[in-house]
Amino acid sequence: MLRYRKLLVCILIGMGFSSSAQIPKSWKEHLTIDGYIKYLPSTSFGRLDTLLTNNYIHNRINTKWYINDQWTVKVDLRNQLFFGETVSNTSGYGDLLGKDKGWLKLTRTLAEGHSYVVHSAMDRMYIDYQGDKWEARVGRQRINWGINLAWNANDLFNAYNLVDFDYQERPGTDAIRLQYYTGDLSHIELAYQPDSTLDKSILAGLYKCNRWGYDWQLIGGQYLTDFVIGGGWAGSIKNAGFKGEASFFRDRKGWRDTTTAASISLSLDYSFKNGLYANASFLYNSSGSNSNARFTPQRWIAGSLSAKYLMPSKYSYLLQLMGSFNPRAKGNLLLVYGQGLDFIYLMPSFDYEIKSNWSISLIGQVLLIDNNNGWRNPGNTIYLQLWYSY
Repeated sequence: MLRYRKLLVCILIGMGFSSSAQIPKSWKEHLTIDGYIKYLPSTSFGRLDTLLTNNYIHNRINTKWYINDQWTVKVDLRNQLFFGETVSNTSGYGDLLGKDKGWLKLTRTLAEGHSYVVHSAMDRMYIDYQGDKWEARVGRQRINWGINLAWNANDLFNAYNLVDFDYQERPGTDAIRLQYYTGDLSHIELAYQPDSTLDKSILAGLYKCNRWGYDWQLIGGQYLTDFVIGGGWAGSIKNAGFKGEASFFRDRKGWRDTTTAASISLSLDYSFKNGLYANASFLYNSSGSNSNARFTPQRWIAGSLSAKYLMPSKYSYLLQLMGSFNPRAKGNLLLVYGQGLDFIYLMPSFDYEIKSNWSISLIGQVLLIDNNNGWRNPGNTIYLQLWYSY
């Protein structure tokens, strides 16, 4: 009984914060609170006689306190309730969710039972100072150096898994970040992600400018056990967007004797007159594999990646199509092919806006693998997502 009481208290606390009407009038000019609540039931199956059902409730609370024109404090909380067969069948599921890779350790498993887990994480918690040309930020934040929509070879601090569709805010990192604006379209940036040892830390700089109608950037520094150097661009070829990123990694301690690892991503995107949007992307990952002998797709779909290892395959290709059926309904199709590993990942989705702050989505995940005996389908998942934002 006590376990279920804790569970109920956690849910009520999260939902209680969702009402901005409870903010005192004197605070409304300086404090903003928003977020959403999502319910995501799902069914996974390899064959129709092996169904696995799960449920997921996600409550997000975003808060921002504008102390004055220069100082801002931001705290964002992500509360999650998992219940269903995956939790029941996985020993220590709460411990897996409770691991926080950051320096501040802002993730906790609040309550758990045989078939449920309540998990909470602060993925943003920082203080920010803005001057005329300077900006300084300290705490858990998102440092987004990526340019491409799908694979970000320059995203040293916050690499994410593109199949994690539920986490549109993307992860943050515990860091100190300084920016100096040298012009309207140029700036210099320095970021440091500390950890217990130098080999677990990241210290890197970025220079960004605009030349010849393109945005350009250069990056360099220490990335964990490597030196890293790279850059990227964003522009257009006629009416099509053209973007690219590249990062090159070499071991700090044996850099004369080791091979350079490369992560290179390119993309073209185009919006047609009928509203259809298309994106085609390519990724070269020198650390990837050309053999599917030990490939486990579940580890890729659920796992965390890095700028040095964005995909398990050496050559990866992506095609995305998005379009609207009417002002309220839209569809999306994502296709990923891993060359050498010979797998295809499909994620179709349909979204319908019920009201301005209510929406419902149907999302599918399909995986196909060629194991030299023909294509097989090891797993599929269907999600129904109900989203309320406030």
